[in-house]
Amino acid sequence: MDTTNKKSKKFYWLKLKDNFFDREEIQLIESLPNGKEYVLILLKFMMKAINSEGRLVVKDVIPYNPQMLATVTHSNVDTVRSTIDIYYFEETNNPNIFWVDISKLDLAPGAAIKKLPLSGGEVYAGEASKYFTKATPFVAPQTAAR
Repeated sequence: MDTTNKKSKKFYWLKLKDNFFDREEIQLIESLPNGKEYVLILLKFMMKAINSEGRLVVKDVIPYNPQMLATVTHSNVDTVRSTIDIYYFEETNNPNIFWVDISKLDLAPGAAIKKLPLSGGEVYAGEASKYFTKATPFVAPQTAAR
């Protein structure tokens, strides 16, 4: 059997905690008009981003715009725009989705202080805990005693 011209299927897991829909922010969003649709669109965005390491792009090159996302999620463009606003997505030339798995960070007392650099044009996609770098602690300026 010749399989050289057949594409192999790829399967991905989108890991959500079993209480995803019970979280307060999800419940609050679902209580909005069209709220359940916003949550469904978010899940569709996540599925679209799996193949491209957390980036919402077409063929690893072209960033999706709201109209394109509406088409590929079979949703109304205004509802997609509202979803983008609710979840604080930004339309940029690098429309990446990233998150931090807090359990991968050392948050113990006395642990090294770290930050996720954001001011140098860094682009993150997917789970970003490995990109944290050592940082100096912020010390608030002292006010003069009266």
